[in-house]
Amino acid sequence: MKLGIISVEKQWEIERIMSEAKKKGDEISFNAPDDFQLELPFRSSLDAVYFRAIIGKADYSKTVASILYSAGVAVVDERLAKEGGRNKFMNYALLLKSGIKIPPTKQFIPNSNYFESEYLVVKPLHGKRGQGLRKIKAEELSKLKLEGEFIVQPFLNIEHEYRVLVIGGEVIGAFEKRSNTWIRNISQGAEAVAVEVNEEMKEVAIKACKVLNTEIGGVDIAYSKSIPYVFEVNRSPGFKAFEASTKINVALKIVEYLHNKAKK
Repeated sequence: MKLGIISVEKQWEIERIMSEAKKKGDEISFNAPDDFQLELPFRSSLDAVYFRAIIGKADYSKTVASILYSAGVAVVDERLAKEGGRNKFMNYALLLKSGIKIPPTKQFIPNSNYFESEYLVVKPLHGKRGQGLRKIKAEELSKLKLEGEFIVQPFLNIEHEYRVLVIGGEVIGAFEKRSNTWIRNISQGAEAVAVEVNEEMKEVAIKACKVLNTEIGGVDIAYSKSIPYVFEVNRSPGFKAFEASTKINVALKIVEYLHNKAKK
């Protein structure tokens, strides 16, 4: 089978996926979105293409996805070929509409009123790996000088936070994020500890991916006062810590999912 991966950066995860694909005898290529010179009619020898990190090239990547899809190539996520762009705020809106719990969220506008909370969390709309996260006292917000688009949430006291990995509508496993600080991103130094996925976590994670039309998703579920909140659904989840802690071969499962999607 001929597979392709499109991303703005050649991540460790991409190397793992390519390695597992080659073991199965697949031809697999890596390309940046700009490597595609589009023309109509468009022809491709690829059977399936997996889009990973596309920040900074999202609009062009969606055009590439649409053209590939129209040429009969299986595209993951397929929604890239069919829907307009979304940011964290829009994802939160869709999750909330479906009945999934999210932290109260407001768009950052200077000198506006926010939540009656001693501490606030400020997040970039297009951030990744915990970059740009800030925890501040509420009275400090008006003094912040921010460049770009941000959202603001009240700081929640988190009892446990989990990363649940969903591929093709099925939960394949999860780990707990453990940290001595309030930031629990693995890329920021948190520890990954494998856990059993309970039915509540499974139901929330699958529903969140379904609502957002995310085929391969890392769902961050945090418990505050025993209530599960979805903090994020990452459509390009890192899985180095996941494989190390759970001993599950995520790269192989992604390759198998691309195979199944291409056959359908």
